Amino acid sequence: MLYKNRKKYAPFEIRLAAFFSKISKNANFWTLLSLIFAVASAYLITRQSFLFAGLFVAISAMLDVVDGSIARLHNKATNRGAYLDTVSDRYAEAIVIVALVFVPLPSVIFPPAVWIAVLLFGSLMTTYAKASASEKGLPTPLGVLLERAERVFLIFIAVVLGHFGKVYMTYAIILLALLTNISALQRVRMVLR
Repeated sequence: MLYKNRKKYAPFEIRLAAFFSKISKNANFWTLLSLIFAVASAYLITRQSFLFAGLFVAISAMLDVVDGSIARLHNKATNRGAYLDTVSDRYAEAIVIVALVFVPLPSVIFPPAVWIAVLLFGSLMTTYAKASASEKGLPTPLGVLLERAERVFLIFIAVVLGHFGKVYMTYAIILLALLTNISALQRVRMVLR
């Protein structure tokens, strides 16, 4: 959904890139720093420090925008950098999701580990359905219900909700688990059309 409005955010991305370029113009530096913040967030989740974990998820997401913005601003975008960014994104998202297994959450219909596994599966399949279509030379479907930006935003919400009650976190995880898998199936349907 946010992907369709990406051009609206271009001026903001340029300002963000210009600001962070003062620290480093190396886009890969920002990619790896984003991953470090995701790992730190996962650690904080396991310590049940949900507000700080949420803050680190948000910082990781912002740095993920910074890396590509800096590469484009300085005309240094490469396939290798884009590949590193994509792989790093998958690791960052998966690390945060897996950390949720270590939070004693209440069961809702199924044990929380089942919902977390379904969420992880849906998250990975949404991305894989796109990559697989591209690899096979099929049209690459964009604009599904939950692209990466929406998933990360909802993961941030789920983590922060843990501060107010683990049952709220559980419901957010269930919602994410369902929506990510709907997004994956939506992408598959778009490719097969």
